[in-house]
Amino acid sequence: MRLLIVALAALACLLFPKAAAAEERILKFDSNIVVAKDGTLDVTETIHVRVENIAINHGIYRDFPTKYRATGGRRVKVGFNLVGTWLDGQPEPNNLETLTNGVRIKIGSADRTVPPGEHIYTIRYRASQMIGRFDGYDELYWNATGNSWGFPIDRASATITLPSPAPFGQRAAYTGTQGSTEAAARVTAEEPGTIRFETSRPLYSQEGLTFAVAFPKDVIAAPTESDRLGWLLSDWGPPLVGALGLAGVLAYLFYAYRKVGRDPRPGTVVPLFSPPDDLTPAAMRYIGQQSFDNRAFAAALVDAAVKGHVRLVEEDGGWLSGSERRIERLVSSDAAPLAADETRSLNSLVGPGESLVMEQKNHATFSAAKKVLSDAFTKAYDGKLFLRNYGWAGAAVVIFVAAIWMAAAAVVIAEGAGSRLLVLLSAAGMAIAALIFHAAPNDKGTGRCLLHLIAAIIGGVSVVAAFPVIPDALTTGNWLPLAIPLIGLPFVFSCFFWMSAPTREGRGVLDRIAGFKQYLSITERDRLDRMQAPEDTLQLFERYLPYAIALDVENRWADRYTGLLAAAAAAPGAAQGFSWYSGSTSPWNDTGGFVDSVGSSLASTVSSASTAPGSSSGSGGGGSSGGGGGGGGGGGW
Repeated sequence: MRLLIVALAALACLLFPKAAAAEERILKFDSNIVVAKDGTLDVTETIHVRVENIAINHGIYRDFPTKYRATGGRRVKVGFNLVGTWLDGQPEPNNLETLTNGVRIKIGSADRTVPPGEHIYTIRYRASQMIGRFDGYDELYWNATGNSWGFPIDRASATITLPSPAPFGQRAAYTGTQGSTEAAARVTAEEPGTIRFETSRPLYSQEGLTFAVAFPKDVIAAPTESDRLGWLLSDWGPPLVGALGLAGVLAYLFYAYRKVGRDPRPGTVVPLFSPPDDLTPAAMRYIGQQSFDNRAFAAALVDAAVKGHVRLVEEDGGWLSGSERRIERLVSSDAAPLAADETRSLNSLVGPGESLVMEQKNHATFSAAKKVLSDAFTKAYDGKLFLRNYGWAGAAVVIFVAAIWMAAAAVVIAEGAGSRLLVLLSAAGMAIAALIFHAAPNDKGTGRCLLHLIAAIIGGVSVVAAFPVIPDALTTGNWLPLAIPLIGLPFVFSCFFWMSAPTREGRGVLDRIAGFKQYLSITERDRLDRMQAPEDTLQLFERYLPYAIALDVENRWADRYTGLLAAAAAAPGAAQGFSWYSGSTSPWNDTGGFVDSVGSSLASTVSSASTAPGSSSGSGGGGSSGGGGGGGGGGGW
């Protein structure tokens, strides 16, 4: 049976030899390179292919590298200009796509399928900056076919024509895969000014033909100074624009800091023995930090406890779980009054006679209570005691985006990756919009509004038109110019914090807060006596403990009272103190552990309880196949 199957298969091959040999391949690849006096190459590639509608359906594509690494790693970009494409002698549509290291010529139409059979594709293009300049001779080192074709190539040839009938010097040809030094090619024709190379064996998929040929130096004109300048700007212009953009961002941030972000000069700090300006502990921390954080809320809870509104309870959860904290709301006529905003916050947290466990499942309740107090402080102090300067910070973001865009525009212009006209029109539109905006009168009349509206329309249209420039620049693979302005990103983001500055009135309040903090931080009683400070009492310790927590000096405040608390531990009525707290640490014999429990540890618990689950977390023989200019490859689509 097996012999029968083999026999039938062999018979089928004999009867249908064309079907058995059906394979898409390049039957002949001929490259004709005409070198102009200025060194520009006019290349015509004639590609004779067999189409079977396997990979080639609508046409073929040809990749051409335009970026190379020169000796020493220097990046070199060469010129490329597509003249036209033809199929079987008739013009064929094409689409030029940008690749990270060059361009892709996509030949054909998605609306039409190329019929099976043999067809001839012709591609003509011009390339510049391809001539190597050496002592005593010039050289063309050229990858004629490219090494990335997905089809075998039966025959490949390349003909080089110089602008004058000059003799050729040393020459070499290489075949095989990328990096191969195989020389399965030879010179088949040569006369002054013209030389032809042909392969001596078929090339497999991913193999190509490369040649290098030398000729006298006076054949090709040396580059002019303007040529060198143009190449220099093309290579280094985009990074320079990126560096200038970064410098502009940093210069603006420095100017903005000097103008509005620098704090007024501090005044003389004098120790104060009571809270200044009738500030609550949470308000004092909000003003000092210019933000509302978990420690501010913890200080507010301890303050409410000291004044008799709540009781803070900490219980051991046993071996299998950690300690549990809860807040018990007390109902007492003896409780000292709280500020109105802090009363509203406490009411939204826990009602009279109720208790609330400080755990993550109650995050919505804690977040709401914190927001009540935070919003109240924002309304009371923002714009009065300190300025956020968000407008200045927002302008930094605009300048940063403009720096990125300018770097991208420079890349697009240098690489030819997009429309230069679109780039120029977009830039001009944004500049005109900025001029109209700043030229508007200072009054609030109709003329000012109309000019601002016109500026917004022109600017908006320009921004929309300019947006594709950044993706176009990224497709070129030349990302360094865009990366340079990104160095300024941390400074731009952080300026929303450090651009905030106190007003002169706020500076005075901060100085007084610093004076009170100095008093709370002093642990030597002798110094306090010389200042005529009030006598240390247990009541004073409790009363100012929330302030010490708010100002991050609770441990120093506790150190001052450690001896006094220990001495009072055995005194009659000592057990009546600190009734607002129940936990594993005793204020009497472990004062440091106690203040940690109601200070930093409580702030950490507030943070956990306020967080929603899941929201944190060459020609002389030194070359190889694939070397030199040209190259790339192709395939079907």
